[in-house]
Amino acid sequence: MKKPKKKINKILIDKKVIQACEAYYSKKMAVSHVRLTVCRSTDSSWKQFLYDCKKITKYTNLHMDPLEGVIKAIIYLNKVKKDNGPTSFLPRSNRFVLDPLQSLFARTIAIGNYCHNKFSRRCVFRLPKKLRVTTNFGRLIDDNSKLRKYLDKNLKVLTSKKGNTLLFDPGSGIHNGGVVKSGERIALQVVIE
Repeated sequence: MKKPKKKINKILIDKKVIQACEAYYSKKMAVSHVRLTVCRSTDSSWKQFLYDCKKITKYTNLHMDPLEGVIKAIIYLNKVKKDNGPTSFLPRSNRFVLDPLQSLFARTIAIGNYCHNKFSRRCVFRLPKKLRVTTNFGRLIDDNSKLRKYLDKNLKVLTSKKGNTLLFDPGSGIHNGGVVKSGERIALQVVIE
């Protein structure tokens, strides 16, 4: 997929998006990955963490990406409404101050362990309680909790017209997306690093 990557990189340079990413991270950046995603109501990837658990909460897919130092662009190839996989984002969550050790373990666990069965959870539960953390925490938010009420009030659902681009820092901001109730969401996911 080299040609689409080069073409997308050129478009993002022409539109000054790459330059904005470079200013944000104070380093040279370019498109490293372009992936076509088609999300449908039959997809289950959004519930990978604790996959064998039956309980699905309202915010099951709420997370931060485990990798830092990248920017993600989502280029919508169809209209995205409330029921066909919009991205949601918690404003100012990229400014939260996190414990560095917990953050390191949360990112590591999110990459290496989805806690998707009893054995994988046992591995995580061998760690001290403070380090049993993950960046994929949405399923752990109880639907009757104060945190759920806070998210209901503050999480912004971002719908989009066809052709719009969403640009964000996925390793710092709390977000979710691609949970389709009806129809489908077609988009290019672009990683800039």
